[in-house]
Amino acid sequence: MTDTLRTCIACRKKTPSSELIRVVRLAGNGIAVDPGHRLNGRGAYLCPALDCLKRAKEKKLLELHLKQTIPAAVYEELAGRLGIKEEKELPGLLGLAIKAGKARPGYSVIEGLAQRGKLRLILYERELSPASLKKLESLSRKTHTSIMLWKGILSLERISGRANCRVVGITDAGFADSIRKKLSFFDKS
Repeated sequence: MTDTLRTCIACRKKTPSSELIRVVRLAGNGIAVDPGHRLNGRGAYLCPALDCLKRAKEKKLLELHLKQTIPAAVYEELAGRLGIKEEKELPGLLGLAIKAGKARPGYSVIEGLAQRGKLRLILYERELSPASLKKLESLSRKTHTSIMLWKGILSLERISGRANCRVVGITDAGFADSIRKKLSFFDKS
């Protein structure tokens, strides 16, 4: 019996379905990762590769193909199934910095830290409004603080435990350097 070829929604490469990860929209409007490729419902396929997962999340390709909002838990499960160690280390490192008091969520807190010269790195999510991003960029220029787009699978809201968190400031140089290096790694992958 031959394996059916399916197309990865991210890289568009045709691959035997057994080598891809299937995500399915269930009849009750739920979304599930379908490792056995047995669940009924509309499916979308992804290569088991970091590039494809990142592209699918950034371009909202699963939402487009499944015609439904994809919960963060689905992306977390996909990252776990891919065994992406580095992708898990980045949120863990940021979470540790927050718990240690070396990273603070929220724009008003970050603004105060930057003005006192205590901020080393600003992280923001793509979902940040254009007006808020403009304010952050202006703050970054005025205070000579690095600013980077957060590209982790887990949202800043989930890591910080703070609702609607789209911005986190790092005050410790060691944490800032480590996070900067890891984010740069993902830019190259």
